[in-house]
Amino acid sequence: MMKNHARLAMLLAALIGTGWGWRWERKFGEGLDRGLLEKGYRSVPVLAPDYELRDVRPGDRVDLLVVFDGTSRTGPVKYSTTLLQNAMVLGTARSGKNDEKGAAYLMLNPIEAQYAALAPRQGEISIILRMPGDREIHPVEMSDFRNLFR
Repeated sequence: MMKNHARLAMLLAALIGTGWGWRWERKFGEGLDRGLLEKGYRSVPVLAPDYELRDVRPGDRVDLLVVFDGTSRTGPVKYSTTLLQNAMVLGTARSGKNDEKGAAYLMLNPIEAQYAALAPRQGEISIILRMPGDREIHPVEMSDFRNLFR
């Protein structure tokens, strides 16, 4: 039995010595590619549910949505709006646990950065991955569930 523990300790030491532990941490994040950052833009970390970032990679394009509480003539309402469209992802940092938060580092101009900083203080953020090559921007109407039943 003791031989197995010694072998395991030697194996772990060898793996850690070769950088295996570092690669394990990198498995959950795609890092930050600062080479993608263009002049005049900012790298803005945006927190979102970790599971939304699972397939997001540097160079991808995403939309940023926010769900927030509002009021109408009939009382409280939850709204959803597309805050930003076609933002480039510089990198991600994930915990690897679906019930926790991760971060997407987005390349944003200074005005977009202000909205991205304000959004989590107003509601919940979702990061929506775009199909490769999709860079179109369209007007998007703010939504609430009442619109579904009209």
